Amino acid sequence: MLGIVDDDPSLRGSQRYGLPVHAAADLPDLRLDAVLISSDQYEEAIYQRIAPLEARGIQVLRLYAPDD
Repeated sequence: MLGIVDDDPSLRGSQRYGLPVHAAADLPDLRLDAVLISSDQYEEAIYQRIAPLEARGIQVLRLYAPDD
């Protein structure tokens, strides 16, 4: 499943780039293999919010994180 998660309530239920837009609160209910964070400015805050998904076996990828 591919989709976009955005905090803007006016985008929920719409499509962007041909993909459905979901609320962050929907993440636990979606059947995900991985989440890619693509916000440079808010990456750390987003990661902290969704990091618990990793305990459920969902990979969280950080696009802008420095290489370890």
